Amino acid sequence: MQPALKLAVVALVAVLSCSMDRFTVAQQDKTLDQRQQQLNANKDDDEGNANNVPALFVFGDSIVDTGNNNHLFTLARANYRPYGIDFVDGIPTGRFADGLLPVDYLAILLGLPLVPPYLDGGDDILHGVCFASAGSGVLENTGHSYGQHIPLSAQIDNFVEVKQRLYSLLGEDAASVLVSKSLYLIVIGSNDFFDNYIPTHSIISISYPNDTSEVFPPYFEEQLLSQMIQQLQRLYDLGARKIITVGVPALGCVPYMLNRNQGQCASLLNDAVQRYNSALKQNIMSMRTSLQDAHLVYANSFDLAQRILANFTAYGFKDNQTACCGWGAYGGALPCTPVISNVCTNASENVFWDYVHPCSTAYHIVVRQLWNGPQDVIDPVNLQQLRLI
Repeated sequence: MQPALKLAVVALVAVLSCSMDRFTVAQQDKTLDQRQQQLNANKDDDEGNANNVPALFVFGDSIVDTGNNNHLFTLARANYRPYGIDFVDGIPTGRFADGLLPVDYLAILLGLPLVPPYLDGGDDILHGVCFASAGSGVLENTGHSYGQHIPLSAQIDNFVEVKQRLYSLLGEDAASVLVSKSLYLIVIGSNDFFDNYIPTHSIISISYPNDTSEVFPPYFEEQLLSQMIQQLQRLYDLGARKIITVGVPALGCVPYMLNRNQGQCASLLNDAVQRYNSALKQNIMSMRTSLQDAHLVYANSFDLAQRILANFTAYGFKDNQTACCGWGAYGGALPCTPVISNVCTNASENVFWDYVHPCSTAYHIVVRQLWNGPQDVIDPVNLQQLRLI
């Protein structure tokens, strides 16, 4: 498909998604309430409110965006079918998945309500808020090709506003306790690599650079790491104490990259991600020892993703390369759209839902590993242990 036609297809999807005729906000709220009730009825014995986590605050990109981009003028939207086909009543809510996202599964494990998007403007902020924005990154310039987005620094700005509202609602002492005991989940960095490591990457481009000088811009990793650490420090200074930072996954093995690399994982990209993750983990360890009462956790999503891809049948999947919803080789040539994509009959059989995002079943597996997994998956404690601190 030519780039101009590709842009036209995606632009059409964006226009269609801007129309909220297909589902009202009230319908979405009802759907979320129904899903909450269903999941609450199926909790394991080790889950629930027996913890010190009154709220869950979420920062990141499309992996954890529960609907903020519904309110933005952007190509990075998922409030149209077939997104949400495995959600209650098959209603798309803006989540980039067939069903639930990692943040949804984590909220349920913590015995909390599903986390509402910040831009929904709701009054219920006592149990947490999602500030994540699809297409965004740590770096300010990441995601511009999609349109409006909320970079990490601006997401934390929005948390400052929510914190002020908490102080008004609860008073300074009670609000300070809530802020310090809450969990802070950060899932971001993938778009920084896609947008900066691969200059030709965009939703309207089909080329892939072969020259390694194009793939590795100077000082990118150092800038990304520096900005990320600054934002972690900023969250700590705002009162956050239980912060989970999820490393960047194996981006070189998503259908988008397989489509451009003749079915092979892009090793240059994966190597760069691993270097960044290693440096990020080391910096988090240093912060943990130097900051008072800081419970900073690093989640090794790269190795976890590779483990699932290498042993996909053991996890119940039938396909570890092809997107359930996509177009072209491995379903990786285009995002999931209602006008051109092929959609599989059972999303839970594919590791990947669309050209870059896993399916909800894969998300559930990842969250369970982070919940009670060993130290090589999540360091120094897992989330089940962190909730009790």
